[in-house]
Amino acid sequence: MRKNYFYQVRKKSEFYNGEKVILLLCDCEIVLNHLFELESSTNGLTPFLSGKLWELLISSALKNGLALDNVTATLHYPILFYGDDSCNPLSMVQDIQTQALEFGNIRIDLANKICFGIHIGNFNVDITDVKYPEINNIQVESICGPPVNICGRFVKLKEKYKCSTIFSRDIIEICHTHLNKRCRLIDRIIPRSFKQEIDIFTFDYLNITIKFIESFNQGLTYYLNGNWGKASEYLKKAENFFSNDNNGAMDGPTHILLNRIKSFEIENNNALESKSLSPHSWRGYFDWNNRS
Repeated sequence: MRKNYFYQVRKKSEFYNGEKVILLLCDCEIVLNHLFELESSTNGLTPFLSGKLWELLISSALKNGLALDNVTATLHYPILFYGDDSCNPLSMVQDIQTQALEFGNIRIDLANKICFGIHIGNFNVDITDVKYPEINNIQVESICGPPVNICGRFVKLKEKYKCSTIFSRDIIEICHTHLNKRCRLIDRIIPRSFKQEIDIFTFDYLNITIKFIESFNQGLTYYLNGNWGKASEYLKKAENFFSNDNNGAMDGPTHILLNRIKSFEIENNNALESKSLSPHSWRGYFDWNNRS
C-alpha cells in the first residue's frame, strides 16, 4: 500500500546557501501502519495527515519556531521541519510525545509512535520535480544536503536504540532550555555512509532516576574510553535501576551497549578479567558502516 503514496522526487538544479539550519525529521510510519491496518479503505496519507496529527505537528512546529519544508508540504511525507537558532525542536518533541489522538474508536499515544531525528548544518536548496500519480509535475524548492541525510540516519537508528528521538550535540548547545536536563548522551558513532564520528543523544521522558543516570553515564564513559569490563559493571547496574523503576521495561541504549560488550566477551572466551579489555581496533566510537 505504501508504494502508492510515496512519490518520486528528482533533483533538477541546486543552489548553495551557506547558512546553518536546524532540521527536525519526523517519522510517523508506526502510526501510519496502525491506520492502514485499521482502516484499509482510507485513501492514502493525505486524508490522515491533513487531520488531527497533521494539525498537531503544524501547530507545535509554529509554536516552537519551526517551518515546514516545501516538499513535505506538497507530499505530506516524509515530514521535515527547519528553523534558525532561535527555534526549539526539543520543545516540539515534548509537545508531540505528551499527546494522544483519537481516530474513530482508537486512541494512539504518540510517545513511542513517532520518532524524530534532529541535526544542524549547512544546507542546500533544490528545485525538484514532484511526480504525483495522474497529476502533472509540480516544481518546488526544498532543503537538502548532509544535515538532512544525518537526520534520516538518526530516524533509522530508532529500531537499534529503541529511542523515539535521536539528535546531535549541537542541538543541546543551541537549545538552552530547561529541557536540556532530559537530554542523555547514549553513544558515539559513525552513521552509515558517513566518515566522521558524532555524539548522539536521546530525549528521556520515562521515569528516569538519578541512580540510573549516574550509573549509565559512568558506564558509557568507561565504554568510550575502552574499559569495557568496568563499563559492563556500571551498565548492568543502570539496566537494573531502569527495569525496577519502569515496571520491567528495558532501556534501549543500555541494552545495545551491553550487547556489544557481551558479543566481544564471547568472541574472546568470556575474558574481561583485566577490566580494561576492549577490541584492539577500538577508537572510542562505533562504526555502523562495518555492521550488517
